[in-house]
Amino acid sequence: MKDWFDNLQARERMIVMVGGVITLLILLWALIWNPITSRTAELRTEVNSDRELLVWMQDASTRIKVAESSGAIKPKYNVNIITAVESTSKRKGLRSSITSMKPDGENKINLDIKDASFDDMILWQGQLLTEYGIRAEQFSAKPSDKSGLVNARLTLTR
Repeated sequence: MKDWFDNLQARERMIVMVGGVITLLILLWALIWNPITSRTAELRTEVNSDRELLVWMQDASTRIKVAESSGAIKPKYNVNIITAVESTSKRKGLRSSITSMKPDGENKINLDIKDASFDDMILWQGQLLTEYGIRAEQFSAKPSDKSGLVNARLTLTR
């Protein structure tokens, strides 16, 4: 390769060197700079979206607490917490996703849920709140290996 380069005329060597530098700059841009700036923009968008969601959740939490304390949320049914969880999860199609159900006293239950639709879980929790006065005291969810589903751990209380 060195012999080939040395045998080129001065003008050809200059063209090869400039072409090499331009190729190197294009590779640096395509392999390093562009992916970093693209990912940075994606993360900024994600952070802004998450901030908006956090503000909405904090507002909703405050409104729920006010409604609960004012008596605006009155349960329609007064049944055992396990019975309420069992019947509503079956109706929402979530019962098969509940892998663990551990009562903690009369008015609290800990659940582990695997491969469930996040939207269905949220709707189910809304149903538990409005119909039975049962709310999520703790809730955490992570994406499942299966697309569109989550694994969750929650504590429900009355």
